[in-house]
Amino acid sequence: MLYILMQNIIFFSYDVIFLSPLAELIEKFKETKAKVVFAAEKFSWPDNDLRTKYPKIDADDGQRFLNSGMFIGYAHNIFNIINSVDVADQDDDQLFYTHAYLNEKLREANKIQLDHNSRMFQNLNGNIDDVMVAINAQGETNLVNKKYSTNP
Repeated sequence: MLYILMQNIIFFSYDVIFLSPLAELIEKFKETKAKVVFAAEKFSWPDNDLRTKYPKIDADDGQRFLNSGMFIGYAHNIFNIINSVDVADQDDDQLFYTHAYLNEKLREANKIQLDHNSRMFQNLNGNIDDVMVAINAQGETNLVNKKYSTNP
């Protein structure tokens, strides 16, 4: 697991490749005006029954469901979320964060958002056809989300 603390912002990740400078990720995060941003995905996992509890988004507005494999946020807000309920070591982190996101009061108090359009984070599960690797004239490699025209 990777934890990075910079400018009082924490970035959490499990199995990630950084393709941009950390400062660029932080700038994208600050542009959201959120306090915490989680990656998003197509699947309501690990409890598909919770899919109906998610806030509605337009079909063209991106992926609807939280993925806790990557998230970024202000340390204070992440602390608030983590301490909102007791969690046992064996509990599922994605289910924990899903419940936190679905709790409207907690979501609004901590300005939690999802990266619906893969602006910062790109999950590959179920999205392989949406991404490509591009190499520019300087030989720099970028991941491109073709569906949303983003560079996560």
